[in-house]
Amino acid sequence: MEEKLTVSKEQAIAEFDAWRENCDLDFDENDLPDDQKALVDGCRRRFVKAMTGGRLVVDGEKLKYTISDKSPDGFKGREVEIKNPGARLKFAMDGFKDNQQAEREIAGMSALTGQDVGFFRKLCMTDFNFFEGVIALFMLS
Repeated sequence: MEEKLTVSKEQAIAEFDAWRENCDLDFDENDLPDDQKALVDGCRRRFVKAMTGGRLVVDGEKLKYTISDKSPDGFKGREVEIKNPGARLKFAMDGFKDNQQAEREIAGMSALTGQDVGFFRKLCMTDFNFFEGVIALFMLS
């Protein structure tokens, strides 16, 4: 069985900051409205939890996320690579109405990972929320 690499909370926070810098996610948290600050904080917490739990590895601009055991068989333990999607993210999310936020997010998740949109509908909320947080960071930039 492959041993998962775990890191300290401090190291995970440093990795989060380095990853943001590598992806040129250019926003100053101090200048954000409170709701967006809370969004960044939530993403940071999920990132740190996944990394300290051995389910997330940072490789420059890429993230390698291992689906948790909370997701169904056939998904749990699967490694998904998340790449900087560039403008492809906005185009993937375009064309949905305001009341189709979940569909927009799933399209964005597909642009980040190359996974089919149906893949994300089957994940547990822990995993879904991780991908959702990553998209939010790219959209703030």
